Amino acid sequence: MGITSPQVPARSIRFFDGYTLFVAGLDDGTFLIKRKENFEPHLIKLAHDRDNGTVRKVEFSHDNLMCLTCSEDGTINSYLMDLMSLKAAVNEQEFVI
Repeated sequence: MGITSPQVPARSIRFFDGYTLFVAGLDDGTFLIKRKENFEPHLIKLAHDRDNGTVRKVEFSHDNLMCLTCSEDGTINSYLMDLMSLKAAVNEQEFVI
């Protein structure tokens, strides 16, 4: 699949929640959330298609209950994703794909 390959360039990088989580949007339409301490992947999500789906922006909603992604072709996708639960899972070192 190649979604965890270091050869896939990151197009956007952002820290969330007081620099606990590192989020990167990738060229292949995925975004991944990593731990700040060692950058181990915590969540890898195929958000957009692999042709024109380069993830340019990843944001959480004002209430931290939804993740929004925007791709190269202008498509905006939303995912129910509780940032506080995600942070708790990261602290417990659970891996999610």
